[in-house]
Amino acid sequence: MKRDESQKSNVRRLRKDQTPAETILWYQLRQDHFRNYKFRRQHPIGPYIVDFYCHQSLLVVELDGESHLSDEARTHDQCRSDYLISLGIHVERFWNHMISEHLESVLERIDELCQLRIGMKRKSNEIHSFDTTWKNNPRT
Repeated sequence: MKRDESQKSNVRRLRKDQTPAETILWYQLRQDHFRNYKFRRQHPIGPYIVDFYCHQSLLVVELDGESHLSDEARTHDQCRSDYLISLGIHVERFWNHMISEHLESVLERIDELCQLRIGMKRKSNEIHSFDTTWKNNPRT
């Protein structure tokens, strides 16, 4: 999908103007590709820009601050999550203060989700592979 110039400039602005929590988490996620998972920051998916995205595990990590407490923001977040879920992407949200107060727990949760999601993809591929093999060589 080709990105329009407005979305590209928003991505650049968001990368430049990260919150302190985003800066801390990005430092951890980009180090050695965080336990062999490659994350992208401020990554566009459809009409939305997500904080962090791991394509391997189809995982989005969002950091939320006070601006996400209003009814309007919650509605927007829910619409965005619904859209991402419809693409098979899991959305995990953390409050900004969790990064400074419980960083190791947040990183452990992200690692668990990556392992789980990649495991689910493998199982799905194995099942699909089995189905294809069986259809091509059914026992009679």
